[in-house]
Amino acid sequence: MRYLFGHLEEVKARISESKRTYLLLDCDGTLAPIVREPQQAVVGKRMSRALWSLAKMPSCVLAIVSGRSLEDVRRLVGIDGIYYVGNHGLEISGPHIIHTDRTAQNFRRSIGDIAQTLRRLESVGVTVEDKQLTLTVHYRRAALRSVPVIKSAVESVMHAYPHFEVTAGKKVLEIRPRTEWNKGLAVQWLINQLGSGLPIYVGDDLTDEDAFSRVRGGVTILVSGRWKATNAKYYLKDATDVYKFLRLLATWIQLHAGIRNTLRQV
Repeated sequence: MRYLFGHLEEVKARISESKRTYLLLDCDGTLAPIVREPQQAVVGKRMSRALWSLAKMPSCVLAIVSGRSLEDVRRLVGIDGIYYVGNHGLEISGPHIIHTDRTAQNFRRSIGDIAQTLRRLESVGVTVEDKQLTLTVHYRRAALRSVPVIKSAVESVMHAYPHFEVTAGKKVLEIRPRTEWNKGLAVQWLINQLGSGLPIYVGDDLTDEDAFSRVRGGVTILVSGRWKATNAKYYLKDATDVYKFLRLLATWIQLHAGIRNTLRQV
């Protein structure tokens, strides 16, 4: 894993070789800082302007890939005419595309039952986020001494639901149906629907590793302030780095689109 700003020419060259760029961005921890309560997250004004700029470019396909529900991530980002991949890939929406994983749909009632059971943990600083197809247990507000108790309680409840899996994130536990679908397969499916291009995937969480693995032929970027084992080729330190990279990316895409248009006229 290499620091992206030390290898910009490699990425710039890849863009110049491709007629279309897929910009695939995780949201929390990548575009918006992680906060104590998920509903308090905000995509800053300058980050939003950078996204709007890229969304308007014909040769750039912008997709936001999030663990949030489709409705929630669309509300948070607030850009029309782009693609949204919600619930870790289980639902996809955008121009002329609507897709929901059928296996996950069958477990909506179970998700509601699990959420109702786990809400008893709210008294120790837990927030239970019911996203219809998946469930997130946030324990960022909980006292450190309560974390083992919270994890044990979740594990105990989930013994009754063998068709679900529990994965750990940044002070969250993600509860998802066991289905052959994830962020990586979702973005691969989206690219197959829309046509070939250079995928650039930027994410900060464990669930983004599936996408890093699937787009190995593209540009994969982990957002992390410390070194860790990852399938990503490059890394950026934080959301400020991401913003700087998006500004550069917009310039490169616009530049090479202009060069291609000039060549057509010659």
